[in-house]
Amino acid sequence: MHEHDKSQQMLALVNQWKESGLSRKAFADQKDINYHTFLYWLKKHQQEPEDNFIELPSFYTGQICISYPNGIEMRIPVGVSADYVRELIKQ
Repeated sequence: MHEHDKSQQMLALVNQWKESGLSRKAFADQKDINYHTFLYWLKKHQQEPEDNFIELPSFYTGQICISYPNGIEMRIPVGVSADYVRELIKQ
């Protein structure tokens, strides 16, 4: 099984667990998954954003524009902290 397929399969299980109302241990036991493996995938999927967009807070009318060589532009409202911009660029 390819890594992407495994990741998608485990993401589906993580979503099932969220809706199940079961404890992590009970769910892993019910699905016959090693508990520590399930915890690994749970943590991995909690660290990943659910989509590729981050909602920017509305501040001022001015913007900062970051242009990448591939033509993509990121427009950021003036007043956003440098730490927040750093997080956006990392993604």
